[in-house]
This record gives sequence, structure tokens and C-alpha cells, in this order.
Amino acid sequence: PMCSSLLPPNEKLLRRYPELEVAYLSHTIEVDVVALDQVLEEEGLDGVDFLKIDVQGAALEVFEGGQRALRDAVGVCVEVEFVEVYKGQPLQGEVDVYMRRAGFNVHSFFTLGLRRLAGTAASDRDQLMWADGLFFRSGEEWEGWKTTAPERLLKLAVFACLYGAYD
Repeated sequence: PMCSSLLPPNEKLLRRYPELEVAYLSHTIEVDVVALDQVLEEEGLDGVDFLKIDVQGAALEVFEGGQRALRDAVGVCVEVEFVEVYKGQPLQGEVDVYMRRAGFNVHSFFTLGLRRLAGTAASDRDQLMWADGLFFRSGEEWEGWKTTAPERLLKLAVFACLYGAYD
């Protein structure tokens, strides 16, 4: 279901904004989780080229359990939050620091989750609550791929084009 998360919602914050009732806690269930790298190993996959992560506030946990996958990827699209939608979650700044340390730079944000406070008029300056962040390997890294790993450079170019990142 939409807004399902391993983390509890921050209903105190969510109640300030109309149309976010979908994120309120309706019930909890226990689920088993498996690290991304473990899935790759169990399925006999050599690696990944690109990661799309949308896990409602648990992105850093996915990255921690997916070090190999992250190391292999030329790009990542990850949903990030700018406010604490889920209690205890890392915010965009923490995800950005983690990604930079892993050798990625943010390219852009899209699918912006903009919301206005209850009782206020909508505007083009509503609160930015979440977005999809597009990260690619840093230029320092991919510049050497021309001679050492041209197939990685081609993969980077393909994913950049798929996301309209022509620069």
C-alpha cells in the first residue's frame, strides 16, 4: 500500500497538511527484510547498473545492506524527504552526504512532493516535503572510464538520457 514504511509516520507533522491522511498509521505487521547484497548473492546476480529506491524513509538502511550494489551502480534514483515524514528517518541532507561519500553527486530532483499548510492558499512556493533525487557517479570517477571501462560510461549515458539528464 501507498506510504507503507518500516518507520512510523510523523502524524504530528502530517496533520498540518491537507490530503496526507493516506500516510497515517492504519495498522502494523511484522515483515522480514533481506539486505540488497544478500538478494544479489542468492539470485546469482553479478551486480546492478542502476538503483531505484523508494522505501519511505529507509533509504540509508537499503544502502547499508547494499554496499556491493551501490559500488557497482553508475546511478541511483532515490526518494528523499526534506522534512521528517517518518519518525527517525534520515533527511535529504544525510542521504546526500552518504551518496557523496559513496562517489555520487546529486544531479537533480523531480517528482516534487509539495504541500501547503492547512488553511492556507495554494501557491508555487508550497513546502517541499519529498522528491526523487537523481544521483550519478562523480565526474572524477567516470572521466577515466573512457579507457578503463567504456561499457560503464555507455551505461551512465543511457541512464542519464532515460532521465532527461543530457548534460
